[in-house]
Amino acid sequence: MSLVQPLQHPAPIAGSASAIGRAIRARRRMLGVSQAELGSRIGRSRKWVSELEGGSTSPGIDSVASAAACLGMDLTLEHLGSVRARGASLPGSFERPNEDVWGSEGPLAWVIDGATQPLETVQTLDARTYAHALGRAIGERAADTRASLTEILADAIDRASTWPAAEPGPAATVAMARRSGTGFEWLVLGDAALLMRTDASASDARRVALLTDDRLASIAVPEREARRRARESGASPDELAERSADLYRAELAMRNRPGGYWVASGDPDAARHALHGYTDTLGPVLLASDGMLDVLGTAAPWRTRRTAFASWVEAPPEESVARVRDARSAIPGAKVDDATLVVVR
Repeated sequence: MSLVQPLQHPAPIAGSASAIGRAIRARRRMLGVSQAELGSRIGRSRKWVSELEGGSTSPGIDSVASAAACLGMDLTLEHLGSVRARGASLPGSFERPNEDVWGSEGPLAWVIDGATQPLETVQTLDARTYAHALGRAIGERAADTRASLTEILADAIDRASTWPAAEPGPAATVAMARRSGTGFEWLVLGDAALLMRTDASASDARRVALLTDDRLASIAVPEREARRRARESGASPDELAERSADLYRAELAMRNRPGGYWVASGDPDAARHALHGYTDTLGPVLLASDGMLDVLGTAAPWRTRRTAFASWVEAPPEESVARVRDARSAIPGAKVDDATLVVVR
């Protein structure tokens, strides 16, 4: 039996997670029901109900629907068919072009991080041009909800990879999130990232998951360490370029092959090796290039994933990206990468 008898014509509620939380709180108070009582009826804690009403958790849609039903409300899901995405991007240095790209179309949002090519080789496409071509191809398939994100990315790689076979070609990492039903389908290829709050249990409602593919970090370790030492020791531009070229060659030898790592570059089959899944959550979720992740675990507000997530959700993306770039620029010898953040609701 429900906590209260449903209304003859249930009052619909819709909107963002915070709007739904406010509507549930108003209805609960009108009926004189306590948070503890509502939580007990749906198998949740009083704290969980409080966080739901305050918009500070990302609950599964089933639990929200149960709470709404107990209060005689109808949870309208039509608004979940598309996403609202707000993003910002800054180059690591204003002396070179930004190779990050982000976009959104209908239910889909994405971040693409073009990989800098340090070798002095003839390339038909540079990383920035390739990242933009990949983004356009993804956007053109955004409305195709019958295709999985893996299929959309594979098609985009195929269409954007237009360089001659003899060239190694540019590469990019990709993070995608698509509103699907009552949650998000997501995909991460390479070290781009997706962050989201999970609701694994009532006692762990604020846990933040970081989804990124770190296989590249296990490749060419000696060459990467040599470049890091050169950068931190203030090596000459020529020496640093040589160390970067060594690293590029070592990574290229293991690109898009078993035992190596996978990125968007030439072979559409790389999409099949991406991290891919579905999470039942109202959101928000964050898409980020790896330049945003460099500050995780450092000073406030990025000391933990949870505090970083809260900061990035609350602040305008352009402010968050600028703060990360400024923090990295203040560290002598630190790599300052292009940084992009997209808040998807």
